[in-house]
Amino acid sequence: MTSDKEFMLFADYLKSPDHGGWITVASATDPSGDDTRYVFSALASPGSVPHMLKEPGHEVRPTSFGEPNFEKFNGKIVLRPNNLYQDENLRIEPFVFERNFHGARPDTYEVVQDFVLYHDLFFDGSQGAYLDLEGKKIASVSSSDAKVREDALRDYLAARGMVLVLYYQHERRRNMSVAETFGKESVELSKHDQDYVYRLTIGHFSEAGALSTLWGKRIVRPYPEPRHRNYFFRLDSPKRYATYHCMKGGDWVEKSCDVESGRQPGFFLTRVFFEKEVLSKYHNSHVYAVRNKTVCHLDFWSIEFGESGDLIYALLGDLGRIPYEEQIHWKAHNVRREPYLDENFERRQLLGKFADSRSGCDALLELRSKTNEGFERRFGFKLFNDLPPGNEEPHDPASDEEREFDEQVLNMAKTFVDCINKAGLERGMQETSGKSIQVLQEFLTKSECGRAAEIAGAFRMVQGLRSAGAAHLKGQEYQKQLRRFGLENKEPRDRFGAVVAELDKQLQNLGAWLESGRGRRTPPEGA
Repeated sequence: MTSDKEFMLFADYLKSPDHGGWITVASATDPSGDDTRYVFSALASPGSVPHMLKEPGHEVRPTSFGEPNFEKFNGKIVLRPNNLYQDENLRIEPFVFERNFHGARPDTYEVVQDFVLYHDLFFDGSQGAYLDLEGKKIASVSSSDAKVREDALRDYLAARGMVLVLYYQHERRRNMSVAETFGKESVELSKHDQDYVYRLTIGHFSEAGALSTLWGKRIVRPYPEPRHRNYFFRLDSPKRYATYHCMKGGDWVEKSCDVESGRQPGFFLTRVFFEKEVLSKYHNSHVYAVRNKTVCHLDFWSIEFGESGDLIYALLGDLGRIPYEEQIHWKAHNVRREPYLDENFERRQLLGKFADSRSGCDALLELRSKTNEGFERRFGFKLFNDLPPGNEEPHDPASDEEREFDEQVLNMAKTFVDCINKAGLERGMQETSGKSIQVLQEFLTKSECGRAAEIAGAFRMVQGLRSAGAAHLKGQEYQKQLRRFGLENKEPRDRFGAVVAELDKQLQNLGAWLESGRGRRTPPEGA
């Protein structure tokens, strides 16, 4: 337990006012408690700091600063934005606002929109936080406080050429004798440094109690330069390039991916090989997409790759066009091994010709869309519902690990089994029962599709592998499912490829039947 002396001297707060890389930019705790905190903050020009740190007093108050108001000026009533406090020594702008909705809505804090726009943030009401495009929390706001990540704040301050001033006024109460604890009836301390100034007073509050008040300011300074990607794009400093092992004249050499400057002409089309695990980072994040043998980071950058056995490869020149941090990620998976080439990739990149670049899962997902189109044309509804947000579509495994096989089987089951439009299939059909795959088989059978059982069987394969192994502990039932579908002697990646191939085959059969016009052209029983 903190001693009376340390508690009343705010020893813990003065040593470390913020924790875990977050800065409290506004807060107001219950004033009736024995440890009351009040924090407010504003932006200031660096030239204002020496004058501000002469005294612990507060230049602005949050109840009005930054809120527009009407004033009478030269006989006219004008609206003042009230977003700047300035004199010969000071220039201060708002950073955080106290929003009081007069009881109509819960009070809250807000940070300036400029900070939100700078970091491209969006507000997530369920978390009460501003998130970046990768879903990382950058700022949180509530009725009691507002906090921002220190790195994001200092980056913003560097871009603005400003500092952040944290104003604070804290009070602590404790049943104790000031004289017995400190050897005198009252305590007054004032301290200042290049980054803070405060005044501490401790005195009697009641017959049995004491009151300590901490009043002051603290400066949060910017990084030496902004860290925003657009800032580095504008810099005239030389761009950084990673080096990779690649083949030249039958020998392995290490070459920079800086091929457009002309310092090493003729190397753009050099193939560089990587472990497939290099793609895992991109499969496991919603801000990246891996489709049609291309990795995309939103609309910021993309790179094509080829697939060759258990490796993938990219062109040295293309590697030089992605951000340096990404080049380093790829370099960590660079291998000195050259297997056979992906003919389609070679046609697209080396010969400049069109070729299909779809992986097995890419083609399967495209078939899913075509199946929906065919079903809707023929029966008036889609076979598959949309995959709910937060769920991943399947992709070709990047390794032969059982864990990744299980993950992709789960994704496959969610995308193709759980999304079967059971309600649409059942609509108008009489005496239907069972789960979605059984309902699908009954629907196709009643619609006179000759391959109804085979088509449903592909879905049962996916569901069986999910139920017997991917979603539970593996045992005899899982081995039974592998034997049932002829997968027991295959490595995980080949096993998954066989599942993809079977589902692809049966969706092709379903599509051919839908296009043929054979059987019923309307849902059975008038659905």
